[in-house]
Amino acid sequence: MRQLVLPLLSDSPGAFLVVDDSVQDKRYRKSIAVAKRQHSGNVHGMATGIGPVNSVYSSGGGGDFVLLDFRPYAPDQDTKTTNDHFLDMFQQVAAEGKLLARTILFDSWYAGSTDLKKVHRAGRMFFTTLKSNRFVNLSKETGCQKLDSLEPPAPGWSKGVEVRLQEVPFGVKLFKLVATNGDIK
Repeated sequence: MRQLVLPLLSDSPGAFLVVDDSVQDKRYRKSIAVAKRQHSGNVHGMATGIGPVNSVYSSGGGGDFVLLDFRPYAPDQDTKTTNDHFLDMFQQVAAEGKLLARTILFDSWYAGSTDLKKVHRAGRMFFTTLKSNRFVNLSKETGCQKLDSLEPPAPGWSKGVEVRLQEVPFGVKLFKLVATNGDIK
């Protein structure tokens, strides 16, 4: 699929690669082998469906999202997790070296130390969310603490603060975003 769409992209180092999963509702399925019960953010719980992991390209302009790759989440058939699919797709893009996009966007599901280290080693920048129970280290003196127990830095969260994540050998810049509905990321 990538070979078909690569010539159509207005690629640049400022472009983005977005990796996300979804669940396509198949509650009335009769015999779809890859449909299974899995967590769906859309229904905020378990749902029966097909769960593709998608790799999408965007130049960052007005809503231009182009599907580059997808992998169905079907652990009964291929024994792969959604994280395995994330890494497979990312490593394939990195190995090909055809995309100029340097920034990868993904949610907390893919923000494990293994994934972060592989993205970092490939020389890419990432933006992700972290789960509130993740351990971070502001300095050697303070030691590790849960993310949700952090006090705001002196200049506030808008400038961010550099932290170390457990099992991640490089610093990351941490920001706190509060949505209009009160959700904190």
